[in-house]
Amino acid sequence: MLGSVSDPARDMAYYNHCAWRGKIMIRIEKHDRPGQGLCVEPSRHYLDPLSVIRYAWCNWSLTRRVDGSSTRSQPPLRVWGIVMWGKFVVRAAVVTTALSSLVSGTSAAAQSCTWKATPLPTAEVGGYVQVVGATGTGNYSGTTRWADPSGSLVLHMVLWNRGEPVGRVHAPPPGRFRPSPVDENQRGTILLDTQTADGMNGGVFTYSGGHEGRGTYRQLPTPAGFTYVWPEAINNRGDAIGRGSGGAVLWPGDGGAPVVISLPPDKHVVQVVDLDDDGTVLLYLNDGPHLWRAGTLTQLAQPAGYRFPWAEAIRGGKIVGHARTTDEQATYQGFFWQAPDKVVPIQDNALGEGINENGLVIGRASVYSPGGVWFGTHPLGEIPDNSSLRLISDDNSVLGTSSAGDNNTVWHPTCG
Repeated sequence: MLGSVSDPARDMAYYNHCAWRGKIMIRIEKHDRPGQGLCVEPSRHYLDPLSVIRYAWCNWSLTRRVDGSSTRSQPPLRVWGIVMWGKFVVRAAVVTTALSSLVSGTSAAAQSCTWKATPLPTAEVGGYVQVVGATGTGNYSGTTRWADPSGSLVLHMVLWNRGEPVGRVHAPPPGRFRPSPVDENQRGTILLDTQTADGMNGGVFTYSGGHEGRGTYRQLPTPAGFTYVWPEAINNRGDAIGRGSGGAVLWPGDGGAPVVISLPPDKHVVQVVDLDDDGTVLLYLNDGPHLWRAGTLTQLAQPAGYRFPWAEAIRGGKIVGHARTTDEQATYQGFFWQAPDKVVPIQDNALGEGINENGLVIGRASVYSPGGVWFGTHPLGEIPDNSSLRLISDDNSVLGTSSAGDNNTVWHPTCG
């Protein structure tokens, strides 16, 4: 978390463990040095400066060893940072969430939908499964992770292919370790982060053809003057966006030189959020959400009567997100930007969290409710029996975890 101006620790990353049963194990990952494990008790735990800490995450497998609790009975932790599907990224803006209510969406452009649930096959190696990408044709990508007895993170990249009974592990690029996908496009090109043997930043790669067999890696060049980079999103033409020590960087899909996004002197990047198919970059800057395309920067309209607007996703020029009311109750409202200067509320929605190419919006009716789907701003209801939703694909299927057993599940809609 980056604290308020009056906060003496405003440049410090911290991990908040709410009072629950007792100690938990967290894993701290750093920018330019090996990470470490840490056992924490309920309270706020200051870590290191934001320039040192990359992100921190709760290690449920080791937490179970500490207190004997079931990993399916996770406490309602609140972590201050940017949530990235299991990584609690301590970069800058303030987002409060609970592990048990991470959500994404559902689908179908009609009045109502019914949903058929299909469990995602298990991975061929054990550990906590984090799915981050989908092609929209039944293929998925993600990781399994756990901690070895020394507390070190063991991470494998896993691809799930439509019709196959198990998710397959794919080896990292030569000389790299802990391949960590962050996104995938319709072509099945996966954008991923890597580490070196000593846990340092290993650079950004794409991985193509993995759903058809042994895939091909391509390292995306680190811009001159950058000491590290990490990836954020890839679009359907193969452009990729990321962020590093020198700001935001765009890698053209045609293999051209990386473009470092230039900003006015009074603006700086807080987070690189998303990337549209035409190369438009969704950024969160020090003064709110903006779009950048081909050198032009455009600020998104702020909803009247609200503060702290946050844009979560962009597709086809349409953007979804949320803002807070001006009272002190932390009341959230979901919003839909039809254009940068035109923003409207999403009906019965607190958090707009994703959008696909068909205009289906995913989010939540309240901060702690299960996931639901909207067509534009019109509610289509919640997906039954989900405890959290993560991805909405362009075939309108939704991936998340079921409320029965926390199993990764894909829901397919029939709407009418």
